[in-house]
Amino acid sequence: MLSISVGAQADISEAEIAYKNGDFKTALKDLLPLAKNGNPIAQFDLGLMYAQGSGVEQDNKKALGWYLKAANQGYVYAQFNLGLMYSEGKGGAGSLKKAMSWYSKAAQQGDADAEFTVGAMYDDNNSSVLEYKNIRAVPLDYVKAVDWYRKAAEQNNMQAQYMLGVKYANGEGVEQDYNKAVEWYLKAAGQGDIRAQYNLGIKYASGQGVTQNLSESAIWYREAAERGHTAAQNNLGVMHANGQGVSQDWVEAYKWIFLAASAGNENAKENKKMIEARMSKKQIEDAVDLAKAWQKSHQ
Repeated sequence: MLSISVGAQADISEAEIAYKNGDFKTALKDLLPLAKNGNPIAQFDLGLMYAQGSGVEQDNKKALGWYLKAANQGYVYAQFNLGLMYSEGKGGAGSLKKAMSWYSKAAQQGDADAEFTVGAMYDDNNSSVLEYKNIRAVPLDYVKAVDWYRKAAEQNNMQAQYMLGVKYANGEGVEQDYNKAVEWYLKAAGQGDIRAQYNLGIKYASGQGVTQNLSESAIWYREAAERGHTAAQNNLGVMHANGQGVSQDWVEAYKWIFLAASAGNENAKENKKMIEARMSKKQIEDAVDLAKAWQKSHQ
């Protein structure tokens, strides 16, 4: 196990303070000797500087080099960042398998982000993790994906909580269980996952995994709609048009459907045409004004 002296710890703290304050010149001066002497934190910080081009010319090769030095000493953040760089194709030939190797090392140390990423690599929905298309580092395995998602979710990783909800809803890698799907969606939604908020709107509207509750459905649709989720905006608009779970309000309905349609939602475009026929010119004008005010406040 690596031992770092008290003096070295003090030096690295000073270097990191300089880095956080944007004093990259001082940070570089302080970090280099520590990194050359084998300090993994300094090595990682230098890798980060070269990866981001902070105070130095951006250089992926040098970033990889410093990350490797730290990662080979077991520094978990360097292991994860190596996985990230390789997954983005910045490590040359064989990068995807190298990415999996380093993500796995970090995951085995209990890093929640790495656990989630390893799960995603076993899954068939990993485009948000990897830049590669139609190439896999490991065979598709829903059971392993769920195992890794669960490890991360139990550490409160929001993305893993959402994906566990998806797996229980779809019965992939686990027995289909809508109740458990809702449990995990609630955890992710509570942390602000917009996809989980939208899915909860669907579950409460349909009564799948929960007692049907249109008012609760509208609450979750609104949470996602306020953050720009177009399907949630459309569904919330429809609920206002029909007076389901919320008061019947054509202006509010048109506002949300207008927003969704303006963002390209095809269902909303069709719904917009239908409700226009039931509204007065003044109502439509008022709704558009509300929608534009919303857009301005969310720029």
